[in-house]
Amino acid sequence: MKKLFFIILFSSVLFSFNNFALAEDHPVTTEYSFIESYAPFRDIMNKELGPGEEFAISANGLNAYIVKSVTVTDEQQLINLMGASSEANLTDAQKGLLEVFRFSKSEKISQLKSYIQPPDKKITLQLNDITGYEDEKKYPTIKKDFWPRLAKNSTIVMSAAPYLHDGKNVSEMLPKVLSHELGHVICDSRAEPSGYGSDGSHYLNEIIGPQAAFAEGFADFTRLLCFPEEEKEYRGSLNSFLIESQGGKYVKLGLKELSGKDLLNNEGIDALILSSLAKEIPNGKDAIIRCVQRNNSQLNPIEGFLYYFVKENPSLKDKVCEILKRETSNKLSDDEISKIFNPFGNNTNTFLDLTSTMNSKPAMPKMYQWVDKNGEIHFSDEPPSPNESGVIMLSPSPKGNPTIATYSEIHVDSKSSNPFGE
Repeated sequence: MKKLFFIILFSSVLFSFNNFALAEDHPVTTEYSFIESYAPFRDIMNKELGPGEEFAISANGLNAYIVKSVTVTDEQQLINLMGASSEANLTDAQKGLLEVFRFSKSEKISQLKSYIQPPDKKITLQLNDITGYEDEKKYPTIKKDFWPRLAKNSTIVMSAAPYLHDGKNVSEMLPKVLSHELGHVICDSRAEPSGYGSDGSHYLNEIIGPQAAFAEGFADFTRLLCFPEEEKEYRGSLNSFLIESQGGKYVKLGLKELSGKDLLNNEGIDALILSSLAKEIPNGKDAIIRCVQRNNSQLNPIEGFLYYFVKENPSLKDKVCEILKRETSNKLSDDEISKIFNPFGNNTNTFLDLTSTMNSKPAMPKMYQWVDKNGEIHFSDEPPSPNESGVIMLSPSPKGNPTIATYSEIHVDSKSSNPFGE
């Protein structure tokens, strides 16, 4: 019988990660996968598959691959499977796959294993070698087709596809990506529908849905646990932020143009909150992860985690507030912070009820922000002329000053397709 799987770029948190775990008596099963052939869909689907082979449909649905997988048992076998006799003969992309294999057996991964629940599940680490298919002119969907992600059937897909032409060191990048994906294994938190916007992807400095921000922020946090030296780079990336329109275009906004609540909808800020908690309170890492595991409703934004964390550790409330204010650049008011820890007032709701309310779409008065030809930013309750660029519809804050709306209320009309506006 022919086997068929579709390669579609989904955000990794759309799947249930309780099906994944790492434990000493259940090690990671590693598979080396390589492309045997590529052709138009109608031609390749008529071929018979051999042992270990599968069809893979391209993201545009026009073409397809035959991909063969082989179970990997040791480093030398992996090197040989990649067509080399020694590591020195591997391509940069292949060296990245080798480093991921090594990292999966490292002490850093062993430390993460103890946090994954339940402890009796296996995962598969799939190392996709795209050697010979790096040319995006000949293979225009290669990045999307082999993008690193968590897939169904407990499989973590890894490849060098996103990093082939950006100048990054693949051998350094891929282990970091794996540490991020393992964060999703620990924290079974799911994004809300369309939490990543119309393009389905996310940047470290993008304002996204609150649940998506926490899910990705926690995964970034586990990456920082493994690679703490990256915190400086994280902070340097959060001087400006991206807002996506439903059409997939982006505008860039400065910190002064965002509210504290907007910042909580950013994965980088959420990761830094968690990282600071882990470093500044006793046994912080353990306390954070255990709290997530005990209270994960699969719908929590960062506010939900903080509510449960202070509820379990009331003596730490002042320290949590200090970190929360600092990491959001003192943009959260005392009233906003108070509502995080007492969100229900005298009601007997659960935080799940509150989350549903937070993600509803109330009717909002229209406000607009745009940039004129001189680069000046303007706000108005009247739409600007069609000649203005970077038009964003905003929702007003309680004080009457415009603030950035959540991802679902943003409308952008930008003449630039560059998400960084440069």
